[in-house]
Amino acid sequence: MTALPSAAEISDILRRCRRDWLPAVFPAGRIVSGVFYIGSPHGEPGSSLPIPLNSERAETIRDFSGGFSGDDLDLYQEARGLSRTEAMAEAAQRYGGITVTFGQNRPRSQPKPPRIDRPANANAAVIPLSIDPATPVPALHRLGQPASVWEYYDAANRLVMRHCRFDETDSDGHPALDARGKRRKQFRPLIRTAAGMEWKWPTPVPLYHLPDLLANPSLPVLVVEGEKSADIGCDLIGERVVVTWAGGSAGIARADWSPLQGRDVTIWPDNDEAGAASARKVVAEAVKAGACSVRVVALPQGLPETWDLADPLPEGWTDEDLERLIAEALPAEGVGPAVAPAGYQPGALDFVWFGDIAVDLDTMELVEGVLTPGALSVVYGESNCGKTFFATDLALHIALGWRWRDRHVVQGAVIYVAAEGGKGVMNRIAAFRRHYDIASAPPFAVIRSSVNLLDPDRGHTEALIAAITHAAQHAGMPVALVVIDTLSRAMAGGNENASEDMGALVMNADRIRQETGAHLMFVHHSGKDTSRGARGHSLLRAATDTEIEVSREGAETPSVARITKQRDLETNGEFVFTLTSVELGRNPLGKPVTSCIVTPAEREAPSDGSGKRRGSNPPPAAQRYAEALLNAMIAHGETRDGKRGTTLQHWRDECVRLGLIPGGEDRDDQRRRSTNFNKNKSLLVEHSWVACDGDFAWSIRSG
Repeated sequence: MTALPSAAEISDILRRCRRDWLPAVFPAGRIVSGVFYIGSPHGEPGSSLPIPLNSERAETIRDFSGGFSGDDLDLYQEARGLSRTEAMAEAAQRYGGITVTFGQNRPRSQPKPPRIDRPANANAAVIPLSIDPATPVPALHRLGQPASVWEYYDAANRLVMRHCRFDETDSDGHPALDARGKRRKQFRPLIRTAAGMEWKWPTPVPLYHLPDLLANPSLPVLVVEGEKSADIGCDLIGERVVVTWAGGSAGIARADWSPLQGRDVTIWPDNDEAGAASARKVVAEAVKAGACSVRVVALPQGLPETWDLADPLPEGWTDEDLERLIAEALPAEGVGPAVAPAGYQPGALDFVWFGDIAVDLDTMELVEGVLTPGALSVVYGESNCGKTFFATDLALHIALGWRWRDRHVVQGAVIYVAAEGGKGVMNRIAAFRRHYDIASAPPFAVIRSSVNLLDPDRGHTEALIAAITHAAQHAGMPVALVVIDTLSRAMAGGNENASEDMGALVMNADRIRQETGAHLMFVHHSGKDTSRGARGHSLLRAATDTEIEVSREGAETPSVARITKQRDLETNGEFVFTLTSVELGRNPLGKPVTSCIVTPAEREAPSDGSGKRRGSNPPPAAQRYAEALLNAMIAHGETRDGKRGTTLQHWRDECVRLGLIPGGEDRDDQRRRSTNFNKNKSLLVEHSWVACDGDFAWSIRSG
């Protein structure tokens, strides 16, 4: 063990390991063009907190919704809810391989638990308990005591949240200023749960001044941005209830706007583009809540930028000027008692007004750069090119939540419709399970029968939707992917080249996607002229969001899966693979029964003369053995000849503890333990992740 490195050194370790720790700590985040996006330091989905993944120097990480500001260690500490020393020790051990000591009587930290690439339920409700108003607000590690505290009450007039503002200081203790010369500040919500006082948002967040709003049902409502503006607005403006929400622009979606139902609402925006954008979002929430009328104050020219009601009134202004602006507020676009024309059915054909259109930054890609949620894809190729193996491999990675080709994957349940017969698919799945030694049961199910997605009356569209819904309930998570293998069998005798039949198939596929939210993938065949793409009417390609062509030049050459169309992603990606045979057992005649698994065939980097492959990654199962080695090094590390490592026995014991190899003492368990451990150890050595010398092993992975 060694002394604890400095905070700057640990922050630098975390900066260089952002691709490892950010997805693990923030499972609801997403990666877009090399930037990791999350909605807050507490892990909420969103885009207000962007973090470059390949940063070469230290920089300040900021939550642009008005919250967090700090470095990698500050963010790690905030997200994990640890003290400064605890956060430093944990980060050093988990991502720097450094075991630290604080004195002889301090117990050693537990080994790092195995990482599971599985998105948590980021939308799980956080129900707050009431807070005793006499309870003091605790200090928040590096930020200290809050400069201001605003109290939020629920409909039962219980104190359920304190919204705290912390004023930042620089290294000398002086006020820290932003680029505009204003005091930098951070905001944190404090609630009480069964676990005690926690710095997190409740679900949903009540409006500020909610008891006043409910106690005065006949008064009009003025919505402002910020608690200071709301408090001052109550003094400046009479005969109205003044309310606001917590958390800036990102907090609008978290707030409960339902108390605005049936009320006359006026919105006073801050005097900048961000304020106008927030006002448009509040308009949409008020309309959705059923407000009787919604108006927006038109601010006059000449006001200082960002001016709001919390600022001093402009020279010469009086309270009457404020009242006049409110009285002259303009009706919000699209809101009002317009008379609907005959035949119009609200909700049947919804539209979004220009001013309400916002950039969608919150959608996670199902497979980074390859598949998007709820879309339609086609994987096609000639017979025996490996397209079904490719689709099965991709589907199993989604069900397991494993990274695929070093790309982020959002875990979800998978339904594989083996319309051409289930025996081959079952053996492929069994081969995958045996090769990767999977002991758990991922949310993956096979339908071993053909389906009719053509006929609207006698087809299986309704039945398949019901099956997907049932599978989601059984798995405890949404079905993310439905694979139909093959499109031809789903046509149920229809004509692939006829626009009517292909149109009916696409319409039913769209219905499945819309009603279940699942991504639907067809496995399909190439046409006679392979240069013209997938077989059938061009209507299919027009409706497809992602198209992947699988080809193989000869029986001895690798297969290549190439993305040939993307609707919402960059059309880029070529995945080379081979099929590795896996023996499953013996048939009644004593002959081996085999199937295949997909093995990535990456471009080889130049050899260093050792014969070891460099520049490629071992299979995901072997990578878990590498993580077990790091755990064993943390718990039982020693140094030999200047190399920090551990014994093979300690490594093997950690693999048993993590369930990677069996721990029993009978002969079969011992044989499997030895075989699996040695196989994966050899893979890690071959890919230059691990080195061994006799009974001693150490990690040599770079980057």
